[in-house]
Amino acid sequence: NLSQLKFSFVKIYKSKQFVMAKQITSGTILVIDDDRSIRRTLKEILEYEGYKVEEAEDGMDGMVKIKTNNYDAILCDIKMARM
Repeated sequence: NLSQLKFSFVKIYKSKQFVMAKQITSGTILVIDDDRSIRRTLKEILEYEGYKVEEAEDGMDGMVKIKTNNYDAILCDIKMARM
């Protein structure tokens, strides 16, 4: 669950004496995966959490999007077609 991940992230920072001004709840994320169902699931979860999500269906499409857009995070499959 992404909410638990964010909570853990905040907890880790606090334990290391860092103070976070605010929790990250928005931003743009690129999901690169050749499996459509995985892309769709990740997109649904991340959009529910308040992120804007873009998708790329293979490595080459992902590279084009990375070169032409700015992303706060990129989630990328390791083994894909066209890479």
